Amino acid sequence: TTWRPEGELAGLNARAGAGFVEVGPELHQALRAMLDLSAQTGGAFDPAVGPIVRALRENRSAPALSDTTYRIASALRLTRGRAALARGAELDAGAIGKGIAVDAIVRHLRRAGVASAYVDFGASSIAALGVRPDGSPWRVALVGPQGVVGTTVLADEALSTSRSAEPNDPAGAIVDPETLRPVPPGRVATVVAPSATVAEAWSTALVVRGRPALQSAAAHGLEALFADSSGIAVTEGEWFEPVGLPAPASLHPHVELPNREPWERRAERDLARIHP
Repeated sequence: TTWRPEGELAGLNARAGAGFVEVGPELHQALRAMLDLSAQTGGAFDPAVGPIVRALRENRSAPALSDTTYRIASALRLTRGRAALARGAELDAGAIGKGIAVDAIVRHLRRAGVASAYVDFGASSIAALGVRPDGSPWRVALVGPQGVVGTTVLADEALSTSRSAEPNDPAGAIVDPETLRPVPPGRVATVVAPSATVAEAWSTALVVRGRPALQSAAAHGLEALFADSSGIAVTEGEWFEPVGLPAPASLHPHVELPNREPWERRAERDLARIHP
């Protein structure tokens, strides 16, 4: 974590520019996941925007650094048991940390012989182990900018939902690694993946890139939803059941589902139906 000064990632950030430092196996695995997922998403997910994220949290101007410092592929060097950050670089785990933690919990539950569990980190990162005790799958509500838009079922899968921050909440902003600016408000993305780590990185990438990233997510075998003020787009398949509309046999990439009003009353009713 970077939230505690004694955290191992915070320590690595503090030693940026000092050459290689030893890192534990858990951090090494997390850093490898950051590198791999940044490459997989075409750089739309990139923890090296850390200096920008910190500046937004502290309401100050970002430091003037080279463009490569904001790219994890060039800012981080990773060898066996050691890592090195370029001078001025800082990694922010906000777009992957909860997913890593959820996956660690799932591994612990599996080792303990647990066959059925639902791990929920504030609804933004979820993992379903097996099915419900009664044999039915775990059903999850999916949201857009203004409320519930549909449902999906999970069984031995993970789900992550990311959303862009409102203008009055710069501390919670998702930063576009290409422009180094906060993503416009009103975007929400959900990804279903084999692991919460993958789901969280990809939901962040979708918020950054928007609808065009759905095809890339589908090409990597992921189920994904993107929503903004213009409507909803989903990847192909029967995984998504829209609320208030007949469930089609198949939803193709970029199929638009109209926003429906009033969101607040319908969302309250739908949540009650999904989780009686």
